[in-house]
Formats: sequence, C-alpha cells, structure tokens
Amino acid sequence: MSFLLHSERFHKDKITYPADNIEEFEWLFDRRDLAEFSELYSYDKNNLILAKLAEMGGVDGLAYALHTSLSSGLGKEDISPEGKNIRKRQFGKNVIDKNPPKGFLRLMWDALQDPMLVVLIVCGVANIPMGIIESGAGHGWVDGFAVLLAVAIVVFVTAINDYQKEKQFRDMEDKSADKDIMVLREGKPIEISHAEVMVGDIINVQNGKEIPCDGLVCQTLGKVKITEGALTGESDALPKKCARISIYCKRNSVC
Repeated sequence: MSFLLHSERFHKDKITYPADNIEEFEWLFDRRDLAEFSELYSYDKNNLILAKLAEMGGVDGLAYALHTSLSSGLGKEDISPEGKNIRKRQFGKNVIDKNPPKGFLRLMWDALQDPMLVVLIVCGVANIPMGIIESGAGHGWVDGFAVLLAVAIVVFVTAINDYQKEKQFRDMEDKSADKDIMVLREGKPIEISHAEVMVGDIINVQNGKEIPCDGLVCQTLGKVKITEGALTGESDALPKKCARISIYCKRNSVC
C-alpha cells in the first residue's frame, strides 16, 4: 500500500525528520517492500521502478518512512544499540548469509565418490578373501589390505587439501568483504564497514569505491558512472542520475 495513504503526518511541502521515537515508530515498509526494487531492476522496467518509488512517496517519503533524514542521515537513537537492533529486526543485516563449511568427514565422503577409488575399493575387498583362499590366512590378505590402505590415504590427503582450500577461500572472501564506506550519521560523515550499513543510511560513495548495498541515488555531483560488471558481466560503465529523475543502482563499483 502507498506510503502517502498510510501516513497523514507526511507533507510534501514540509519534509521533516520523523519525530517519533524509534521504539514507537510505525514502520510503513518491510524488507519485502524494499526487495521489489531489486526484482524490478532492469533497463526495460525503469518506469515500473519510478511508479513504485512514487507510490512510496518519492525519495523524501521513503526516507521519512525509514526513519531517516536525507540531510543528516540516521539520528542518535537510530544508531544506539537498541535502535540498531530494532532496524535490523525490521529489515535484516547487510550481510549475505554463508553456507556452513563442510566437515572433514563430509569432505572424505565427497572424495570417495571418485569412480576410480570405488573400483579400487571393490577390488581390494574382493582380493582379501581370494588371497586367503589361494595363499592362506597368514599372508593372503596383504594385497587386498594394501589396496584399501592406499585408498584410505588418498581419501585422507584429498580431504585435507579440500579443507585447506575451502578455509583459504573463506578467508579471502572475508578479507574482500572487509571494506569501509562513508555514511552520514547525526549529520556527520563517518566511516563504517560494509557489514555495518543499515537500511536508512545515507551513503557518500566516492570515485573508485564499491557500493555496499542496493539503493537509490539521491544526489550526484557531476556525471556519475557505475561499473556493473559483477552484476551483468559487462565492463562498460553506465551513467546514473538522481533518484528524482532516474533511480536505482545495484551493489557495484563507482567510476
């Protein structure tokens, strides 16, 4: 439902920061409403995004509904521990949930799926009784056991290598995600990590910086271009205009 229909306190000619305490604030939108911008993100659906933004009361109305200010960003109570918890419960965190790492036993099981190892296991198991019949119980089992032992060593070493690779990959992923961005809070610019960005933050994205989240371009200085290679695979930088004219940008890099 439209924000303008929800709120009688919002007036286009007098935009103010919401006076309500964040603990008592009536949230007009949730994460599903905001996710519609991402679902509509396409060059042939720009008019639908504009219509969605207009339904929410434009950039000013959306800022009001998110209990933030376009001129000063989140207020003191918004960035308090309780305010952060309330906002994160409403909209979630700016962190992509990761799948839990595979355990060592699971990695060993995956290594055992190699067809060649399966053949060797079958041969080793079959060789033990055959060797005992032919050479006796004293030494007949040695050849088959040696094959099984070799398979066990290969599986163990493969699992160790896969475990180390996965750990290194996750460490590299964590380091690449550990980046800072400038945001406006209480009217002052401060640097925070990408993971600390919350819905309602006013972000100051400078040349060469990576955009930490999906969002609306509220104000630009000069001609802004964004590289959307991570999203589309294209290396060409695309121009972006203010949200009052054109609007949406995904998590990418600014040129």
